[in-house]
Amino acid sequence: MNQSKKILCISLILFTIACSRETDTFVKNSIPENHTVVNRQSLILADTYFQAMIKGQLVHYARVVDLVHIKKVMADNKITQEEYRLIPGYHGYSSVTEFEKYYLLLNNQGQYLNAKYGFKNMSADDQFATLKAGFDKELGVAQNLVDASCESIRQNCLANVAAQATLMHLGCISADLTLFGGILCHSAAFLYQVTSSSNCNTDYDKCTKQNSHVN
Repeated sequence: MNQSKKILCISLILFTIACSRETDTFVKNSIPENHTVVNRQSLILADTYFQAMIKGQLVHYARVVDLVHIKKVMADNKITQEEYRLIPGYHGYSSVTEFEKYYLLLNNQGQYLNAKYGFKNMSADDQFATLKAGFDKELGVAQNLVDASCESIRQNCLANVAAQATLMHLGCISADLTLFGGILCHSAAFLYQVTSSSNCNTDYDKCTKQNSHVN
């Protein structure tokens, strides 16, 4: 098992454990436990809080301004007080407070999904499929990828990566209330997304070159 998959598995475990401690804030409006997976996913996809989480993740990814320094911070698998003060700026945030607010919001969104829809009780595959469908919709991924264009294949790849990274982020924030101890986990999730998204773009370039030769 490679490093990114190990991080993903650990994050999923942390997310499941932490969500079991959540409050009953949304229980009164929760859906029945016997709801089918398909119906549950449909309700989640139509939920504006879920849609906001999907959009927020894409914005968070797009706003990064200094990937080189993020990688340097991650190189020794630890973070100092000074690095913690600087890393929000590398991600495109104006302050540590703003950076933390985003992850706290993401944490609340994850708890909401769990409390209202029993997200933590869904299988890992169903959790991923639900997030993937959300990113598909937001990115405009074509549903039928048979004979799809290079761009459609690229967008599908990016949605796949974003869904995996979101599961990793949810695990990180649910396991760490202060965020300082979990910042390495968040950065690992982010770097996984950056690296894997880069692979999507590399495959896209290969696809377009192959198609140009055919034509």
